Amino acid sequence: MSNRLFRPDYGGYYFAKGDLACLESREWALHHVFGEILALTEEEKELEDFMEEKRQLMAGCSVCCPHHICAYPPAEAFGVGKEFIRQNDLFSKVFRRMPKGGLLHVHGAAALSAEGLIKLMLDWNEKNGDRSSRIRILNAVIPAISEKYVKGTLFYEYQCRKIMGNTLPLEDYLKKPGNWKRLYKMLSFKGRKLLKKSTKTAKMWERYNIILSRTAELFQNREFYTDYYEAFFEECVEDGIRYVELRCGFERFRDAKTGVSREQSGEYCAKKALYFKDRLTEVNPVSPDHAFIDAILDAGERIRQKYGKDALGVKLILTAQRSLNPYIGKERECLCKRIDATAALKEHYLKQGKEVVIGFDLEGPEDGCCKIDDYAKKIIYKPVGDGYESMGKNSEQIHDMKGSSGQTMIEKQKLRIERIDFFLHAGSSNWFFNDNLKTAVIISKHRIGHGFNLNRIPGVMHGIARGPKVVIAEPVFEICPIYDQTFGYCRDFQSHPLYEYIKSGILCVIGNDSPQLLGNPGISFDMWEAYMGMGLTLPMLKLMIFTTYLYEFMDYNAGSIEIEKAKLKFLRDWDNFIDEVQECI
Repeated sequence: MSNRLFRPDYGGYYFAKGDLACLESREWALHHVFGEILALTEEEKELEDFMEEKRQLMAGCSVCCPHHICAYPPAEAFGVGKEFIRQNDLFSKVFRRMPKGGLLHVHGAAALSAEGLIKLMLDWNEKNGDRSSRIRILNAVIPAISEKYVKGTLFYEYQCRKIMGNTLPLEDYLKKPGNWKRLYKMLSFKGRKLLKKSTKTAKMWERYNIILSRTAELFQNREFYTDYYEAFFEECVEDGIRYVELRCGFERFRDAKTGVSREQSGEYCAKKALYFKDRLTEVNPVSPDHAFIDAILDAGERIRQKYGKDALGVKLILTAQRSLNPYIGKERECLCKRIDATAALKEHYLKQGKEVVIGFDLEGPEDGCCKIDDYAKKIIYKPVGDGYESMGKNSEQIHDMKGSSGQTMIEKQKLRIERIDFFLHAGSSNWFFNDNLKTAVIISKHRIGHGFNLNRIPGVMHGIARGPKVVIAEPVFEICPIYDQTFGYCRDFQSHPLYEYIKSGILCVIGNDSPQLLGNPGISFDMWEAYMGMGLTLPMLKLMIFTTYLYEFMDYNAGSIEIEKAKLKFLRDWDNFIDEVQECI
């Protein structure tokens, strides 16, 4: 396991075990831990030959087309070629049936596909007898609300009493010809104009925030919130996913009878990329509200009752927006409280014998925001309770707070990084000199989100790949291929660095990031694109999937891995898949 520290006397960060200078090869770990996984049986070799034949055939047809009409699918935007992929026999016969293990990188605010979300909202209205809780859509924007809401914003009826004349019941809106397609486009990155290769990354992020502003109000209802995650977990089970680590923000439910909506600051503007920056919802860092976590756990329990007790495991990584500036007092206080609240929630569930909250993350665009190093110096490597303006410069008050049991809730002088693990996003940037990964590989003990720019920092890449002889070299990189392409970090999958990472000995897993916006529910679409566009082999796919099984059986609190248990479960699922796929290839 990683053991990376921060030492002021070293001028900041350093690798405690000398990982960057280590000359030991990781061949020992790969052969002794993953040898049985990487070895292919005769049946698997037949499958690999079948997959390679299909890939070469498709590539050959694309290259030989005289008019260049048939572009190789990985070179096309995913939104344009999605239907082709869905009908491709390699997708339906192999990737759709393949066991996926864990989905380790997905954002709760956009976890359910757009189709699934529309269906859920219609079912909600149909079953909801209380008209005040039925969902309506903003059909016309008037000047008085143009800064707060965009066309297509979804509300409960009790939330929009002041603008009722400008909204329609969702089912009435969808009865009009073409409106289902319009709503789908308003909830996702659908449309050729938006997906053109010339679309700027900044524009995609602005669009991202506008889309999520349309659904943000719906999450204030606990019952809908639970139904939402149940529908998302259903999509995971259907795609062969058995474990989810969900990144989600702090949510606070509202009373439907009061009609009070979420507060918004004066800076707030739904049409700008600053949308989430101004959602500075107050969080109690000592005894935070855990109702939203209980709702997610209830959704997971419903799935287990339907599909079996081992159907789906769920853990949470709580988040805050990277657009919050650690040098601005109010925003720094918001970030500090969220991290401390995350640690408190982790301990709350551990006392119940459940590992639910496992870490914290900063999400959002890296370009145009502060560096991870700034968050480290001002927040992450500060004592718990530091940064609360409301408590003054002296943070002793936070340490003296007592819980109901009379025990100190927060240990004095303990650094935040000592109380909670970080799973930071890093490396998704168009700026060549972005060096967030240098800090992220030190702070993020277990995994890093995306890590697209790692190949631009060869020293760090070499250090991770040739680290000490350990069971699993961390941090592991959560690669989201369709996300990387859609946001413009990698225009063509054929130039994506994932193959080079795995070849160098860096462990990676596949995630889908935001299925509602990207249109890629489950992991099958991302794995298909990775295989077809990046030249992966079947052993590489097996290695990535098996890595997710390790995290399913990992106790983050103790830092141990029940590797034999994970291997047994993986090999059982994989052998069943090989037997099934032999009948259809």
